[in-house]
Amino acid sequence: MIYINARKENRNDYQFVITKINENAKGYIIANGVKKKFKFANFNSYKIDIKKDDSLVKKAFSKKVYIYRKDKKLDKYNLVLLLNESGTFPIDWQ
Repeated sequence: MIYINARKENRNDYQFVITKINENAKGYIIANGVKKKFKFANFNSYKIDIKKDDSLVKKAFSKKVYIYRKDKKLDKYNLVLLLNESGTFPIDWQ
């Protein structure tokens, strides 16, 4: 199941504003948008600093996930976190 989730996330584009954050008992995070969900299957999400209303961007087959946070004064998103692929199944396998 982990491989299937990792493969699916690898092949899809993700670009959404986070509307909900779920954290499991081990501290791993699932970011939900209005229509999409990102489980960080290939990326270490343990105790990362993301918040509701941040923007998540991951291009298909990319080894990076970008998290942007909105500066309310400037009404502009700024990069606050860059995650590199660190999954059990390297993206190159998928």
